[in-house]
Amino acid sequence: MAGGAGAAGRPIFIVGFPRSGTTLVQRLLNACRDTLILGEHAGLLVGWAAAWERACQLQAGGKLGQGLARGDRGLYTWLPWLNPWTEEGLRAVFRRFVEDLFCHAPNWGFKEVRYGGYDGGRTVPALVDLFPEARWVVVVRDPLATLTSVIARFHAGDERHVVPRSRAWARTYRHLRRELADRALVVRYEELDVAAITALVGQSPGEVHRRVLSARGGAAPAGSPSPAARRAVWEEVKAEAIEWGYKEG
Repeated sequence: MAGGAGAAGRPIFIVGFPRSGTTLVQRLLNACRDTLILGEHAGLLVGWAAAWERACQLQAGGKLGQGLARGDRGLYTWLPWLNPWTEEGLRAVFRRFVEDLFCHAPNWGFKEVRYGGYDGGRTVPALVDLFPEARWVVVVRDPLATLTSVIARFHAGDERHVVPRSRAWARTYRHLRRELADRALVVRYEELDVAAITALVGQSPGEVHRRVLSARGGAAPAGSPSPAARRAVWEEVKAEAIEWGYKEG
C-alpha cells in the first residue's frame, strides 16, 4: 500500500456531476475507520487513461515484446518497435500508478467530477478495466437543483450557461449509466442511504455520520432560476433525468 505497508485493497471511486453531493459522500466515507478517500485532482487520470488506451492498441497490434524473441540486439534485430513489455507487466505498471497516487489507507480511492464525458469517455472504462474489483459510487441529484447550484457557484448566476451545462449533465450521467450500469452503488442526494454508503467499507453509521449530515446545509445558496431557465434545463436533461428517476417540477 502506497504510503504504508501491505498490498492495496479494493478501491472506491466516487463520480458524478459538480454540485451533486460527491463531497458529502466522500466525507461520510472518510468518517469511517481505516478509510481515506482523496478528493478531486483536476482530471489527472485523463492522460493516464489515454496512455492505457494506446497500450491496448499496441497489444492488439502485436507490438508488445517486439524484437526480443531471438535474444539478439545485434545487426539483424528489428529495432523500431523494440520493447520488453507484456500485457501483464503493463497492467501492473498502470495499476501501480493509480495506487501510488491514491492508496494511503486500507479503504482507499478518490472522488472526481471530471470523469463523466469531459475526458472523451476514457477514464471510467480504463479504471473498470484495470480495477475490476473496484467499488463504484455514482452520486446524482435533481438536475434542476444541481444546475441551479452550478450556475450560481461557477457562473455568478449567468443563465447563458444553462443550456451547455444542462447538456453536460445529461452527457455525464448517460456515460456513467452506460459504463457502470451493474457495478455502482447509486446514491441519490435527496434520499441519502448512509447505511449503504458505510457498508462499502464494512461499517455501520455512527454519531460522526449524523454530525456530517447535520452540517450538509452549508452549501452556498443557489438562488432561484427564471422560468425560462427551468424550462431549458428540463428540455436538455429530460430523457436522462427520467432514467435516474427524476421528474419535472
